[in-house]
Amino acid sequence: MKDNLRKACREKRSGLSKLELANYSKDVVDKLIPLIAKHENIGIYLPMMSEVDVTALLSMERSFFAPVVKDKEQMEFYELVSLNDTQKGKFGILEPSSDYHIEPKDLEVIIVPLVAFDENLNRLGQGRGYFDRYLKRTKAIKIGVGFEIQKVENIPTEEFDIRLDYIVSEKRVYHR
Repeated sequence: MKDNLRKACREKRSGLSKLELANYSKDVVDKLIPLIAKHENIGIYLPMMSEVDVTALLSMERSFFAPVVKDKEQMEFYELVSLNDTQKGKFGILEPSSDYHIEPKDLEVIIVPLVAFDENLNRLGQGRGYFDRYLKRTKAIKIGVGFEIQKVENIPTEEFDIRLDYIVSEKRVYHR
């Protein structure tokens, strides 16, 4: 069930034009700014394929951190100063090249990508569980970002799935 949902939502998302991706990503970032403005240590991700591009947030005067996959089961967040300070990591995803690692307890906000979401703030990720395992280790405000075309009626959940505090799309902010 989850695999079929992932496939369908990835296909919808990959059908967006480059212009739509850029415009929708800008709309998402504009809605994110008020949610993160009062926070200092913010976890973001470096987008792959047709994910929401949140890298425009790096222009804010905040400390940003992005995931680095350390082994088969774990990822940690490392300081991201600029997009020039990145390297390809596991799975071909860009990662910060910094040595400065932040403890999960010190992140105030974490912005996570998603493949699909529902109005109950459930997120369907890539299926590897990296973000779910990390989210269990932090008290940070959890914000998922996606496009409205990724919204579904109901995400099937399991006990290890973590519900988000917010989901931001190009059209609206969903919250508890």
